[in-house]
Amino acid sequence: MTTDWSRKRALVVALCLMMIVVPLSLEGLDYRSFGGFPAVGFAVALVVYLGRRWLWWTLLVETVVIVAALTRTYDVSPLLGIAGSITITVPALLVWFLLTRGDRTFEISTHRGEQRLILATAAGALVCGTLGGLFALAQVEPRDALLTGAMSFLSSLAAQLAVLPVLDRASRTGTAPKAEQWAQWGLLLVVVALVFGPVSTLPVLFVVPAALSWGANRGSPRVAHNQLLLVSVVAYLLTFLGRGPLALEGGRGEIAGPILLYVFLVACAYVTIPISGSVARLQRVTLSATQAASTMERLFESAHRTLIISADSKGLITRFNRGAELMLGYDADDVLGQPVTKLSPAEEVARHARRLGLSEDDFRSLAMAMAASPEPWDWKFVTNDGRQLVISLSLTSVADDDGEIVGFLGVGDDTTERHAADVALRRALDREHASVARLRDVDRVKQELVSNVSHELRTPITSIIGYVELLHDGTLGDLPSEQRQVVARIARNGHRLIRLVEDLLTLSQVEAGALVLQRAPTDLGAVVRAVCVLHETQLLSRSVELVMDIPDSPVILVADAHEVERVLVNLVGNSIKFTPDGGRVDVTLRAEEKAALITVSDTGIGIALDEQDQLFSRFFRASSATDNAIQGSGLGLSIAHAIVAAHDGTIEVESEPGKGTTMRVCLPREGREVADEPLFSHQGL
Repeated sequence: MTTDWSRKRALVVALCLMMIVVPLSLEGLDYRSFGGFPAVGFAVALVVYLGRRWLWWTLLVETVVIVAALTRTYDVSPLLGIAGSITITVPALLVWFLLTRGDRTFEISTHRGEQRLILATAAGALVCGTLGGLFALAQVEPRDALLTGAMSFLSSLAAQLAVLPVLDRASRTGTAPKAEQWAQWGLLLVVVALVFGPVSTLPVLFVVPAALSWGANRGSPRVAHNQLLLVSVVAYLLTFLGRGPLALEGGRGEIAGPILLYVFLVACAYVTIPISGSVARLQRVTLSATQAASTMERLFESAHRTLIISADSKGLITRFNRGAELMLGYDADDVLGQPVTKLSPAEEVARHARRLGLSEDDFRSLAMAMAASPEPWDWKFVTNDGRQLVISLSLTSVADDDGEIVGFLGVGDDTTERHAADVALRRALDREHASVARLRDVDRVKQELVSNVSHELRTPITSIIGYVELLHDGTLGDLPSEQRQVVARIARNGHRLIRLVEDLLTLSQVEAGALVLQRAPTDLGAVVRAVCVLHETQLLSRSVELVMDIPDSPVILVADAHEVERVLVNLVGNSIKFTPDGGRVDVTLRAEEKAALITVSDTGIGIALDEQDQLFSRFFRASSATDNAIQGSGLGLSIAHAIVAAHDGTIEVESEPGKGTTMRVCLPREGREVADEPLFSHQGL
């Protein structure tokens, strides 16, 4: 056995061993009465004090010293000495286990610890009494063995209750001042001396528990337990010496005296220990409650930016924190006891009462309804200088132990500025919504106007072009050469005007979501070829080369052939317009597994990079077109983009000023059945 033993531990072990050996070594002491009273208590205390680590060494040492004391004092055989030691060590082992459950710290200041002490000591005393009675049968008559067992039970119980509480590690301090503590000590010593000092049979024992109760109630648990041990030892010694009211006539051999002594000591323990534990627990609860209240008070007063107001069930203010003072400008002393509704405009209470369907005079119902809501309430408060603040207020009801509502607690933040900003934002949004609605109306009127005007223009323009063609063909008579040239110009501009009208009509359909595609299996190669043939006449007066690259086999997909043709007419026409003489326009068609790719590229003037994002916007014209006075309405590409999107395709642009432009149209080939023969073909063109 090696350990770092402190001087205190060694002193405690030596004291316990001495208190085990000495009572068992008093010669002439009847073991059925006074023999071994404190020995069991100190044996148990030593096992509990040293704990699990030294358990078996402790039991071995106790067995050795007890056997030695018994064999020397009572002149018994070593076997009976071992039997006697068993009556002490076995209960000690049992009590240690019940108190600590093998590894816990011994503590009786809790309610559960106190119950464990009472039950453990009773169980240990019962085992001690049973074993003592059984071993006594080897030497005495059954009647004496029964008395020996009863005496062992009472002496063991009294010894444990007197010694074990001294080991408790309760930290409670006494509530009495020093003078009162000294007075209590003095009274206790005087009472013990007066009760157990003289030879007397007067029933004055009740004074001792009263003095012990005073110490247990006002002193610390450690002092109370020490006083209990002191009273037990002094009473035992004086009674053993034939002093006090319990030293009955007949002296040491009588059984009644020891029985009454042990019952008296047990009664003192059962008074002192519960009172001391209850006061310790009450002090802990009180301290915890005081600390909690102190913490809440500090939080209550330190919330300088938060309004905290409490009111009773009638609505009278009971607390008004520093934050409320700073926020509202009132002193707490001026508003305490005043109705909480005094802090708000009269119409504010009525407004919330109407919202909840309650009477504005019923504060309790209004407050309970607000407290039941999980959301904070925007409540207007009036400051001391007349300003109005909007407070985001959360209300909580306060109930007593019986569940009765006794008050309300309101916690709030100043949201006046945020509320004003929200109001301004809502007004701005309302104005924005109104503006958007007006713009929609204007746009709708514009679309209707464009649609109506386009329809109205289409008929007379078509008629004009028809008459111009009659003049140009000579149907109405031959015209001089100069007049024919003029008529040709009229025809070209008329066709241009017709295309503009058609573009406006298409744009109107797109914006109205009324563009309907007439899908059918279409050979894109035939469409591309037809568009290029259509532009050959445009190239007669230009020196721009138009090159086609089309697969020999048909490229079939389900599409609106007419609309796809319009897309390509716009793209190819733009490339020709924006390509100076001597340039080149390439039209390429590629058939991929899931899509058809049409590319129109030129060597024209190109488009600035910062303008390419706006290229498909309606009525947009690039600065290069304006600078070079190239005619156009700015609708072609926006219409082309809408038609391609309606086919679930994409159109992309890649351009660089002075180096040309490339347009790529990707049309998907999946998702629809494709007929064996296309319904649209320009193979004859």
